[in-house]
Amino acid sequence: MYNNVEDYLKDDNFIKFILGDTTHNWNETLPKQAECLKAYDEARQILLASEDVDTEFTLQEKDELKKQIFNLLH
Repeated sequence: MYNNVEDYLKDDNFIKFILGDTTHNWNETLPKQAECLKAYDEARQILLASEDVDTEFTLQEKDELKKQIFNLLH
């Protein structure tokens, strides 16, 4: 179970699911606790957001997430 946004964004399967891979259905395994649901939704929004959306991530963290996503897609 993930408790914060960073936990979700470090999970390759979560990233793939949000970006369209239906191999693993996160909606079926998503916990019902409000904090976890909030973190899930926030992580989802970050992955689907445009480049100019302001987040609390540092520039280095953003770059690492982009690299991780790029590597997953190629």
